[in-house]
Amino acid sequence: MLNQKLYDLEITKINKNDQEEYPLDNSDTYDLSLGQASIFSPFKEKYETKLKYKSFNRSEILVDSYSYYDRELDNVVVGQQNPYAKLGMLIPLKHSGIFGYQINLNIGKNLKDFKLSYAQDFPKAFFHLQNGLIKMKTKAIKGW
Repeated sequence: MLNQKLYDLEITKINKNDQEEYPLDNSDTYDLSLGQASIFSPFKEKYETKLKYKSFNRSEILVDSYSYYDRELDNVVVGQQNPYAKLGMLIPLKHSGIFGYQINLNIGKNLKDFKLSYAQDFPKAFFHLQNGLIKMKTKAIKGW
């Protein structure tokens, strides 16, 4: 499964007096920066990220790395040239268990070290010979 868009991001501020939400201005988000999307357990890949602005205070966080599944290594490879590489985050179809990532986010000089995290449990792999959501049966044919 390939995923390119990670989050829709909208940053607003709340007025302390009336608790109303207001859009940010340029001075509120000076030096907005994102870290890499770090995959956690059992994988350790890091995907580059980028912001795609829709309007000033609305944007999308996108994966900006290419990845592919190497059958010989039985692993996802990130950031290397390969004709099979696609833009986005790749979840191996044979993976079961927790898959997630974390992105560090800084919003200006006074608002630092925010973490955007996402984790999803895959109780069964999509493809697995014995216990996948899609089971594969193979049969040897004489003469082949």
